Amino acid sequence: MDAAIAQALGADRTLVVSSRHRAAALQRAWARARREAGDAVWRTPEILSFEAWFIRQWRRAREAGGLACALQLLSTAQERRLWTQVLDQMSLREGAGEGGLRAHSASLMQAATRARRDLLDLASGALSVEERLLVEALAEV
Repeated sequence: MDAAIAQALGADRTLVVSSRHRAAALQRAWARARREAGDAVWRTPEILSFEAWFIRQWRRAREAGGLACALQLLSTAQERRLWTQVLDQMSLREGAGEGGLRAHSASLMQAATRARRDLLDLASGALSVEERLLVEALAEV
């Protein structure tokens, strides 16, 4: 385990990582390190995926009254349905018929999530047809 990560976890700091899988791997590595250090019991560190951290921050802001009432955090199923609806509308506008772009909804949703997480400026760098589709669909979503 990286020394900086171990130091942060030892100081009871929250660690935000890229995925649930990475969070689980770090939880196991921390447990292994604690056992190797001879500890029988230790505090479970707070290691969150970006998505879990974001949801927690959203809920805290909502509870503190920091969000407008009209705003709602969508579940994954609700977000997928929204992407499907937007892509169906885009397909109809482009004459591809309903469902023409629907097959891409899951991959576009994942790409948009990564882009938001990494603070990418998609509009200025969209070169390929797929990148332009992502930019257009994200703007509509």
